[in-house]
Amino acid sequence: MGYRYPIYALNWNNMVLLHILTENEKKANEIVDYLLSKKMIINAILLEKVKVRKKTKVGLIQNEEQIMIMAKTKALLFTSIDTLLKQKYQEEMPVLYSVPIVHMDWDQADELMQETEKV
Repeated sequence: MGYRYPIYALNWNNMVLLHILTENEKKANEIVDYLLSKKMIINAILLEKVKVRKKTKVGLIQNEEQIMIMAKTKALLFTSIDTLLKQKYQEEMPVLYSVPIVHMDWDQADELMQETEKV
């Protein structure tokens, strides 16, 4: 009864988990450091040697090893993140998409809202 939920708690689609795929660890670290410095994300997890299975231009199906970045952010920052990465990487733009965060610890949600860029 004494705990008050934040005002944005009624709308969980405020938060997303970014998924960014890139070809090497150096670039993955560079992307994370860049987004952290711009307050676009609050933290990131780097998963090494993620296998991506896809069809090549000549029709063969093969595996590629990638690094996957998972980072928590606000949904409203997605377009800004996309723009920043397109400007920085142009032709070498990493794969970028987001998935909604459905539930999160209230304190962690509050930290995410307070520690990322204001929108």
